[in-house]
Order: sequence, then structure tokens, then C-alpha cells
Amino acid sequence: MFTLPKLRHAQPWHEQLKVRQWVNQFFALGSRKRNYHVTIGNNPHGHLAWVHAEARRVYISSSLLPVPPDHVRFDPVDEHRRTELLLKALLAHEAGHVRFSGPNPGGKLGELWNSLEDERIERLMAREFHELGPAFTFIGDIAAETGRGAGAWSYTAMEGALIWRFEHDRFHAHWAPRAEDHDIWHRTVRPLVESAWTLGTSEGVLAVAGEILEVLRQHQRSLTPPPAPEPEEQTPPSEQDPAATEPEDGQKPEDEPETDSGEDQGQFQ
Repeated sequence: MFTLPKLRHAQPWHEQLKVRQWVNQFFALGSRKRNYHVTIGNNPHGHLAWVHAEARRVYISSSLLPVPPDHVRFDPVDEHRRTELLLKALLAHEAGHVRFSGPNPGGKLGELWNSLEDERIERLMAREFHELGPAFTFIGDIAAETGRGAGAWSYTAMEGALIWRFEHDRFHAHWAPRAEDHDIWHRTVRPLVESAWTLGTSEGVLAVAGEILEVLRQHQRSLTPPPAPEPEEQTPPSEQDPAATEPEDGQKPEDEPETDSGEDQGQFQ
């Protein structure tokens, strides 16, 4: 796959005509579609890249990720090469979704499906274009290090299902599940996550995502202590059923003093 043209320092990179032509040619090559147009600019929603399939448009943010100083593999250090790797990763990622992905179902299921599908389509793209492997690893390490450095990781099994694709091939993974999720992660969730990456269809990934969510729901219920039983309400004497306390004919209530009139004496004061 071709390289990014040399950039002019006097003009922002995303405004240069050669760059705009290059991103469209690169996306067309990766997606095998020539009816999409790539637009570079500010993204009000915070996404780095996204596809509007109905409009046949691809949007790339002009604000690329800053590269952390440590733990980023395949970092070329040179700013021009960094820009090229980031653009290749973003464009090829969206091209992979155009080629291989179905619609996102939305909600938490859609969030998990999207993460699993991200790894699946990146593997398919890197199988066809080998130079994309380092580009995907490069941008994945940046994303992971940015989240870890900000203290945003919670180390839950659900989080692992979302970000394990960035960590699974490190010699020493930085992410590990918290103690209460250790067993469910290693025995069930992690195998399901990794199996989804190798599936042949987007629909298969959706089914695995649903299975993972159900496993995690059951696990969460097992961690939640049952609510304490509510104390039984005692009915005040004034609200008790009079029939329940009335003596049967011919009987006197226990401890009731005898009277000459036989009339109801009412409550004791």
C-alpha cells in the first residue's frame, strides 16, 4: 500500500490537497469501493473516525491521537510516519467495517459487539494487507495507554471484554481482572471474546456478544448479596378485626371481669 505524500509545514496537514487525495485513494483501495468520499475535519462527537454508510461518507478527525512516551509498539518516532500510521489504521479500520460488518444493534450489546467486531475486521484487513498489522497495533497501544494513564480502567470482566483486543498480544499485559472477576474472566469471558475474533460473520459476533452479556449478568447477580428480609408488620390493636377477638356465644374473654349488666365494657383505660 502506498505511502503518505510529504507534508508542507506551512499548511495544516489535513488541508493539503495531496493528503485529501491520498486518503480517498487509500480508502478506495482498502474498502474496494469507489463511491465513498473521505472528509477530514473537526468531529463534534469526539470520534476519531466513523462511516455514514447511507451517505457513502467517511469522516476522519483532524485531531489525531497524541503518542504516549512509553509502551507503544511500532512507534516510528518521526512525526510524518506517525501521521501516516495513524491515518492508515483509521482508514483501514473503517474500510473493514464497510466490507465485513453488519449494522450495530446499539445499546450495551452494540458497544460490546463493536469492540469484538473491531478486532475481527482488523485481522481480516491485515491478512490481506500485511503492513496494516503494525498500524493497528500502534493505534491500539496508543488508545490503551491513554486510558490506562488517565486512571480510567476499572478492571472488571466487562471492561476486559472491551479492551482485551489491545492487551492480548503484549508480552506482559497491563490489564488484568479484579479479584472478584478473576475466575469468570479466565474460564468463560476471555475464551468467548477470543473466539469472536475468528468468526466468519458479523452475525456470529453478535451472538457471542449476547452470550457474554448474559454470563456477566448472572455473575453480577452472584456478587450481589440478597436483600435482608423485611420485618413482619404488627397490626395495632385498634386496627385488628373485631371478629377475631370477639368471644363465642356463652363464653367470656379471658381475664374479663364479670359484670352484672352483661354489656360490652369497651377497652380498658
